[in-house]
Amino acid sequence: RGDLVRVGHPNFGETFRVSTDSTRAFTDKVIPLSSADDSNSPASLSSQSLRHSTYEVQSFFIRSNDEHVTLTPSSSLVSGFRIRFKSETSQTTTDGGAKGCLRWDSEALQLKAELETLAGIDSVEVTREHLPAITGGEGEGVKYYVTFTGDNVRGNVPPLEIVDVGTNGCLDSHSIGGVFSEDIAPVAVEQVEISHVPMYEVQTTTDIPYDASAADMKAAIESLSMACSVDVFREVNRHGYSWDVTFI
Repeated sequence: RGDLVRVGHPNFGETFRVSTDSTRAFTDKVIPLSSADDSNSPASLSSQSLRHSTYEVQSFFIRSNDEHVTLTPSSSLVSGFRIRFKSETSQTTTDGGAKGCLRWDSEALQLKAELETLAGIDSVEVTREHLPAITGGEGEGVKYYVTFTGDNVRGNVPPLEIVDVGTNGCLDSHSIGGVFSEDIAPVAVEQVEISHVPMYEVQTTTDIPYDASAADMKAAIESLSMACSVDVFREVNRHGYSWDVTFI
């Protein structure tokens, strides 16, 4: 505790101290951050640090619950669903029924466009793949991968939710002779890639005496692996000393 750390980027990231408040958890998964100037003052990451984090990727699939059953393509009879992020539910497209309903087998760009209408999502990338039937298991379908790339969705984000599947205004081809709501496998969202943000220990020297000589100051600075060679000049400054450091 008390060490200086830099988050996001080794040179330009935000600098914090590891909190010295013993009431705050400090584990292999949780590092309590504090102000660099006050190790008891709680602090948290800003978008500046999270901009350097890796992208989170989530996925979900829609498929039949039986290898011998194929869901009716929306190109023949439309079935749909809505998607929710945090407290906000899709409400723009009407491709799959009422407002906000997507077709169950939408193209990747259609899902991307709908997600980016939500206030909490500024940018995502979406890919779609066809899922073949599983012998002795579930049937064919589609799987989507959503990569959160915007500044507003960096770091760990809440899971997407698939809601109103064939209900609440979203069409269900089962009601007009198609195959959908009665034969669909449970839909779940999976976190494929967890977002990580790099953290670097900020190098500090050992304690330097208040009256350190120029040679001692030079040795202390050059002991840091990220420092280059320096020349140091010390002079008396009122009731103490000042040191001029030239990086060479």
